Amino acid sequence: MESARSAIGKGLSATLGALLMLAHAPAAAQPSRISIAINGGQQMQSVGITDNVVFTEFAEQGDFDSSYPDANGPLFDVTGRVRLVGNLAVGTGVSMASQRGNAHLTARLPYPFRFSRHRVVEGRSAALQRQELTVNVHAAWIVPLAASADVTLFGGPTFVSLKQDLVDRVEYDHAYPYLVASYTGAAHSLRSESAVGFVAGADVAYYFSRVAGVGGTVQLNRAWIALSSADGGIVEVDTGGLQATAGLRIRF
Repeated sequence: MESARSAIGKGLSATLGALLMLAHAPAAAQPSRISIAINGGQQMQSVGITDNVVFTEFAEQGDFDSSYPDANGPLFDVTGRVRLVGNLAVGTGVSMASQRGNAHLTARLPYPFRFSRHRVVEGRSAALQRQELTVNVHAAWIVPLAASADVTLFGGPTFVSLKQDLVDRVEYDHAYPYLVASYTGAAHSLRSESAVGFVAGADVAYYFSRVAGVGGTVQLNRAWIALSSADGGIVEVDTGGLQATAGLRIRF
């Protein structure tokens, strides 16, 4: 027991190693009927958002590009499962990922006195909000490694609600003869959309008592959402991504 507690204290990597060793132990009793996982961790999303907005000023078209940061940030997750028969279970999970970051902006501004002589300004927006709320329903296969450990493989549909600030307008100063302009800020507004995607992953758990333990989850949670741009276009957003979490396990 003391060695098991020591392994827990060394973190999730040590726990995973211990579970692999337990996989060679004799088969144990069936898993408990109900399990709950309460996790905190990180969402690792490598795909940022880009947008191009076209506008008209001084009877000529201008535009600006906006590049938003990757959706890498803290994640909180709660999942519950009920074993139906044998190793088969069903479950549902709710996760929340939230972050704030600055968008990089490059604008091409029409010149008041001559066509095709755009002035270029660059800058960064104020901190913009991004929030993803995910609810999934999944089937799971629970593999007991020993009386105190199990591995769960799961997958199913997921419903994602996204809230994202997008830049609507680049603000700038210029003075006669208007040959140059300087960036002063950006106006933004919140968009909100939802979509259905998928989740698939694996969970490992080690129980140091009959009902309580620790564990870790690695899952891919993905959905594609279309947001409306300021000029009426569409901004494609990849939500979710690879998520790694660890925390408390409870079983009944």
